[in-house]
Amino acid sequence: MALLGWVGTLPGDSPSGPSPAVALERNLSGRFESRFVTVRVEAGPALLLRGMEGARLGVWVAHGEGRFRFREPSALARSVRSGLAALSVTTE
Repeated sequence: MALLGWVGTLPGDSPSGPSPAVALERNLSGRFESRFVTVRVEAGPALLLRGMEGARLGVWVAHGEGRFRFREPSALARSVRSGLAALSVTTE
């Protein structure tokens, strides 16, 4: 979805630009990673998470190319400001 421009594209953006705003890249370790993380549900339009804002959930993640990289810092800021970042990793 990131390569197609469906992730990280806001209304009014052109998904057919020179490169998508978001890329899924290899992990910094260069290896497959598997671990348990705690995420916090953020306010936003996600129907599956409606009413769960602020909840903390434990989630297993396992991936080799799961590092989200926003090509422009403004794309990350717009995504968060628009409520499109449904989950965030917590350190608690």
